[in-house]
Amino acid sequence: MKRLFILIVSLVFVGVIYAQTKPNVKISEQQEIAVFASYYTYDIPANIVNKLDDGIVNLFLTMKRFKVNGYQFRFSESNLEQFISRVKELQAQKITKSEKFVDPKWGTITLTPEMLEKIVNSYTIVIPNIKSFGVETTYDDGQPIYTVTMGVSLKFFDPAEGVVFHVIDVKKSVNSKSGMSYMIEAISGGKSKSLTREETILLAVDSLIEEIKYEIRKIEKFKLYTTIVEVSGGRYFIELGKNYDINPGLELDLVKTRTITIGGKTRTVSESLGLVRVVNSEEDFSEVIPIFGDLNLGDQLVDSLRRGFIFRLFLGLQQIDYNLPSDTSLLGYFQSKWNNLNDTMGLVIGVSGANDGSYAFFEPQIDLTLVLMSPITITIDLLFNYSLYLRNLKIKPFVGINLLGSFSYLGSIYWSLYYLDFYLTTFSLGVTGGLNIEYLFTKYIGLNINVGYKYTLPVYNFIRVYDSFGNEYQSSAFTSSMIPDFGLRGLGGSIALSIRY
Repeated sequence: MKRLFILIVSLVFVGVIYAQTKPNVKISEQQEIAVFASYYTYDIPANIVNKLDDGIVNLFLTMKRFKVNGYQFRFSESNLEQFISRVKELQAQKITKSEKFVDPKWGTITLTPEMLEKIVNSYTIVIPNIKSFGVETTYDDGQPIYTVTMGVSLKFFDPAEGVVFHVIDVKKSVNSKSGMSYMIEAISGGKSKSLTREETILLAVDSLIEEIKYEIRKIEKFKLYTTIVEVSGGRYFIELGKNYDINPGLELDLVKTRTITIGGKTRTVSESLGLVRVVNSEEDFSEVIPIFGDLNLGDQLVDSLRRGFIFRLFLGLQQIDYNLPSDTSLLGYFQSKWNNLNDTMGLVIGVSGANDGSYAFFEPQIDLTLVLMSPITITIDLLFNYSLYLRNLKIKPFVGINLLGSFSYLGSIYWSLYYLDFYLTTFSLGVTGGLNIEYLFTKYIGLNINVGYKYTLPVYNFIRVYDSFGNEYQSSAFTSSMIPDFGLRGLGGSIALSIRY
């Protein structure tokens, strides 16, 4: 009994000492904010402004760290100051009935006592302002192409301090025809469909809202803070989860704060010691794995502010293969060119984009590759990676589908002063699979080595012939049966620089 008593006293003593020496960590708490409607002077359709207003409110709601009250007040910068002064006056008067505020543009605003109390008790008031808006129309072969430019400013007002503590300025320019559309047109020779004027404006609004959300994450008062609350069997758990929009794929910095004195002034600085990744999220807690640094109970974590995307530039080799065409009547004229294709390794360069911020281990990816040989070959790979994290080393088996387009100028056939130019086009579909190994030097930079196998088969090919006058030469004699079975079939590999943002 005496031993048991001593053990209990010891545990209590250790607990008291730990509580007194536990680091001073920050954990995000829910904040009540008031969001006003967007002020604007431009000729913008009402449904577009409403979409922007709804989008701003919804982005705060989806972040789940805010209790949002939306108001249909629209204020210019000058009228906002008058409104805030009026609110302070009414607050001091402790009104018991509705009061009015007259705005020159939007008319009379009625403030009820309940509404006033909610506004002044808000942690923050958000005031959006549409600063710029324009639609430029150009024409491509009679087809209208719209370029929408839109800029929005958000002011963040602290009612308790009576000051604007942060301003976000975001501007986006969106085209009704994407870069991919232009590439498809160049390959196919046809015209792709572009967005309508309204669809382009709505796309610009969506782009603005996405950028605003990222900028909000950077504001110190709104940053996501949490801490390690449990270490068990090599697993690490943090406070907060889905209830604070913490989802698998989010990365958090391991930080340590300290105070320094510069010029007689005391300042708090934050030092990054590591990086963790959320791999599982429950309603009020989450599990993380370390990528950099050593984790301990009570460590401070903060949103790393990554967008969750990876951009890669790669260089490599890919095996090329072809089979003879069933009709060899044209083959003799360009035998040397086609012979060069037989079982060779082509040099490839390309760019890659992957989303590593939406899932714990799954990374959807798209590659755009150029094979530097004749025929010039462009491939698009849609890949599905599964990432196994060994701290900052990622091992990623992958599978995917491959879309290939190859284009070649075969040469000319002369008849005295008359000649024909021959162009070969092949579209293929295939599968790919392999292994990626990525080593992260920092949370932003990594090196990627890829080894895989591709197998493509032609699904559509044709020969185009132009005469010496530049006119397309039409003849039923030139058919796809004269085209060799060209494809990427075999092993390939590449090395890439990974840029994580």
